[in-house]
Amino acid sequence: LSAKMIENYRVDFDGDFRSGEGHGTVTALVDYRDIDDPYLRVAFKGEQLALINVEDIRAAANPDFELVLTGKTLSIDGSVHIPEALVAPVNLTVPQAYESPDVVIVAGELPDLPEVNRSEGLRYSGTIDVSLGDKVIVDLDVAQASLQGKVTFDWRGDSMPYANGRYKV
Repeated sequence: LSAKMIENYRVDFDGDFRSGEGHGTVTALVDYRDIDDPYLRVAFKGEQLALINVEDIRAAANPDFELVLTGKTLSIDGSVHIPEALVAPVNLTVPQAYESPDVVIVAGELPDLPEVNRSEGLRYSGTIDVSLGDKVIVDLDVAQASLQGKVTFDWRGDSMPYANGRYKV
């Protein structure tokens, strides 16, 4: 990772990294000229980056996305492609759930939750495509299934995005 001061109140970062067999890059720009309204841009790109590699799940990703923070808005734009993954659960037994002895149910109603003032929080915008390649496999020993497809997640202010697309088995 390297950083350099470009102008007063601006810093650029560049770096690269490895994850499993993959290679990725990260670039960032921070401009804090107006400390009450800073600007931050972070971009990630990579090929065959290991997302997870444990006994039950292995997955690699090709990310190409950018995060931009301006004021109180976080923009998320780009794509993440999962060219290959293997989900092979070792233990499919469902553990029995027990109720804790200190559970108290009050007239079957949930307590009143505090009101949230959404105008003070971070706003979200942008889209990110998450696609699955033809080597995404779920292996249950007795059967195997291939997953494919693409879903676009679209943020329009709230932290919960809209989703459009499909994954098929």
